[in-house]
Amino acid sequence: MKVTSVKPEIMKQDIVDILKRLPPIKPAMNNNKPVITQFRLPIKIILAD
Repeated sequence: MKVTSVKPEIMKQDIVDILKRLPPIKPAMNNNKPVITQFRLPIKIILAD
């Protein structure tokens, strides 16, 4: 998924819209203790010249 925009403010809004569409991230449970898992969004920001 690539977010491309000439105007940074529009690009940021696009990312916000994408994040809103993603399902909520729930922490994995291990022995009733929350486990922190590193999570990287599949979003690459491409700035057009």
